Amino acid sequence: MTIGWYEIVLKDLPPGSTLLDVGIGTAGALIACESLLRAKRLRVVGMDYDDQYIRQAEIAIQKADLTDCIQVVAMDLYDLQTEKGKLPPKLLPPLSDARGSNDRLFDAVYFSGSFSLLPDWTAALMIAASALSPSDGKIYITQTYQKQSSWFWSWWKPWLRYITTIDFGQLVTANRIQEFYRDHANGNGWNLLWHEKIPGNVDNPWQAAYGTCLQVN
Repeated sequence: MTIGWYEIVLKDLPPGSTLLDVGIGTAGALIACESLLRAKRLRVVGMDYDDQYIRQAEIAIQKADLTDCIQVVAMDLYDLQTEKGKLPPKLLPPLSDARGSNDRLFDAVYFSGSFSLLPDWTAALMIAASALSPSDGKIYITQTYQKQSSWFWSWWKPWLRYITTIDFGQLVTANRIQEFYRDHANGNGWNLLWHEKIPGNVDNPWQAAYGTCLQVN
């Protein structure tokens, strides 16, 4: 499922782009897209607040011989601070290799199934925007949303992390996320380019997978 999400985003990026992957986890889905990374000369910096995920991702990236394309760092998005168009030092490589310039900002930020984990969506998007290049920077979000609210899943979903070790976040309905984009996106310095179901991906009576792209003004 998530490999298909990554493919949509990576295909949309111009060649030579740099991408900040928020909530990269163990990097398995990204590594599966090696051919796209190589063909388009993409560079990815993945962050995750879970140290164990990052350690597993580092091992997997080394085994796949993708250390020149992907780097990972244990970091919470809300701790990301940019200053005068500069990123924290631990987020810099391999950006200079990809770009050869001094602005060292990302072309795009991607939330792969991690957006529903965030407690403050508006703040998360504003922080992501601050890490983007001022010319046509984009924010991508891929996520499954419930088609309707359910008391069972609202209670059960947060508890799944204690069974599977995966944090699935809060239950978010398709209507709720659409209301958020309508009420907040266009008034906070970014435009909603598209928000639609991902073809050939999760779509059943209970939930569906959506892809979203926002462009920073």
